[in-house]
Amino acid sequence: MNTITIIGCGWFGFPLATQLVKQGFKVKASKRDPDDLTQLQQAGIEAYQLDLAHIIADAKHSSLFDADAIVINIPPGLRRGDTDYLAYLTQLKNFIGERQYQKVIFISTTGVYPSLDQTVTEHDAAVFNDSSDILLQAEAIFSAMQNSCIVRFSGLVGPKRHPGRFFAGKTDVSRMLICSKIINS
Repeated sequence: MNTITIIGCGWFGFPLATQLVKQGFKVKASKRDPDDLTQLQQAGIEAYQLDLAHIIADAKHSSLFDADAIVINIPPGLRRGDTDYLAYLTQLKNFIGERQYQKVIFISTTGVYPSLDQTVTEHDAAVFNDSSDILLQAEAIFSAMQNSCIVRFSGLVGPKRHPGRFFAGKTDVSRMLICSKIINS
């Protein structure tokens, strides 16, 4: 595996991409805003503008998708009220087309699990509200691909993502819940 494409090279994708470059991989990555491409290029990343809300006609044939592995890291935006997430992912899957990858990694969320005060397993992922339904449908788009893997993140902490801001103004949050859901990026 020599070339890795990262769709969505933001606060998680960018550190991943720079680490992969340091390890000697050729990395291609996308950002929605063309003004953000320079940062990628300066880090040794082959940069592509891809905004699934405003598609360029030749995106399907873009060399962005020609890689050994692909990481799909597009936040759902459900808390912001975004409603086109599934349409964007379906469009992305169409751009990928019949390409075969050694590994397809879809970054998802633990939002597919109900809030239980217990350890959860894969079998606990279920539709329990509108958001979990959308998230599971999103995972299904890519889990059907050969060599796919779904990675579910929760409580990611890093630059500009202080954990206190996620709990500000909230009450009745158990100490165990806070500690168990923090992952440092």
